[in-house]
Amino acid sequence: MYPCESSYIGTYKIPFVGTTANITQCHCLIVVAMISRLAIVGGTDTNNFIRRMLAAALTNALASQYNWAGKHDKRCSSTKKAFKNTAMQGCLFAAARQFDEKMSQKQFEDIVKSWLRFAPNRQGGIPRNAPEQQGAVPKSP
Repeated sequence: MYPCESSYIGTYKIPFVGTTANITQCHCLIVVAMISRLAIVGGTDTNNFIRRMLAAALTNALASQYNWAGKHDKRCSSTKKAFKNTAMQGCLFAAARQFDEKMSQKQFEDIVKSWLRFAPNRQGGIPRNAPEQQGAVPKSP
C-alpha cells in the first residue's frame, strides 16, 4: 500500500495516493476545483470575463510563451507553445461556458488569441531581431 497524503485546493480535499486510479481521480478533482475557481472571477460581459480569467490564471511572462496554435512568432525569433492543447484551455472554456452558455468555441478562441497576442506588450515589449541596430553608434546630443 502506498502512503497517502492529502491537500486542499479551495474547498476540495485532494488525496495523493500512488495508484493509477487515484491519480486519475486526483486529476479530475483538480480540474473541477480549477473550473470552480475560474468561474467566480466575474466580469461585465463574456469578453471581459474571459480576459479576467486569463489574467488570474496566467502571468504575462508565461502567456508570452504561448500562442493559440504554437507556430513560429513573426515578431521575434522564438517558437511558441500551443495553448489550444493545454489542460488550462479546457478549464477556461468550461468556466466560460458556465458564465455564458451560448458562447461558441470560435468566440472563445478569438478572445484568447487576442489576449495571448498582446501578452509580450504587457510584459514590457517585444524582443525584436534588429541586426542593423546592433552595430549602430548612438547619436551625440
